[in-house]
Parts: sequence; structure tokens; C-alpha cells
Amino acid sequence: MLRPKPAGHTTTRPPTSGPTIKPQGDFSLDLAAKPIDFNKQIVPIIEQHCVRCHSPSNNKGDVSLATFDDLKSNEYVLAEDADGNYLIELVTSQNGEPTAMPKEGNPLSDAEVDLLRQWIREGAMWPDHVVIKDEIKGVRRC
Repeated sequence: MLRPKPAGHTTTRPPTSGPTIKPQGDFSLDLAAKPIDFNKQIVPIIEQHCVRCHSPSNNKGDVSLATFDDLKSNEYVLAEDADGNYLIELVTSQNGEPTAMPKEGNPLSDAEVDLLRQWIREGAMWPDHVVIKDEIKGVRRC
């Protein structure tokens, strides 16, 4: 029969012995390592997959994803709730169907979606001064 844990009792783990084993290879998502670097990891995803159609100058569906204010105003990102975010729903397959976004081009890779999820879990920090622009200017792709 299990007894309730006494009040004030904390569980401690014994120290681990031996070396820590890390997988070998190129892993873009290492939850135990460092926090997401917005400029290096998130901006390229949004540049490649989103702002060509969803920017202030070309806001298909009346949606721009160029600034964090855009994401918040559309309620696409709710910080810390990665699985309850509309942005994640749009870029992942639902019920075996193709992803809703991007409509044109390749879907996000699993690693890219995982990076977005981790960024959201970490609070979806977006520096105030950052405005994401289409990487290829003057070329209409949508």
C-alpha cells in the first residue's frame, strides 16, 4: 500500500556516475543545451516559409507575420503553450491531411516545427526591433 508523501519531503536523485552520453550528429533541437536563438533559428524559418506571402506589403488573408505584434494581434502565438498555438496547428499535419501552411512551397521540416515549439515554450521572445522581411525582394512569389 502506498503512503502519502510526508509534508515538506522532497525527492532527491542520487548523483549519476559515469560520463553523460550525447548522441552524435547534427541535431538542431537539443532541449537540454541552450535556449533558442531567435535570429539564427526562428527568423530563417519565418523568412523561408511565411513572410513571402504574409508581410505588411503582401498580407494574404489579411495576415502579416513580420513582427511579433502581428503574431499576437492574430493570436497565432500564445507564449509557453506550444501545442495550443494556431501557428503550430497551421504548420503541422492535422488528421493525416497536408499542412495548411505554407500553401506554396515545401512544408516545414519536423526539426523546424520542433524549433518553433521550443521557442514558444521558452516564451516566444521576439526582440522589439526585429521586422522580418522577405529574403528575395522584388520577386512576387505568391
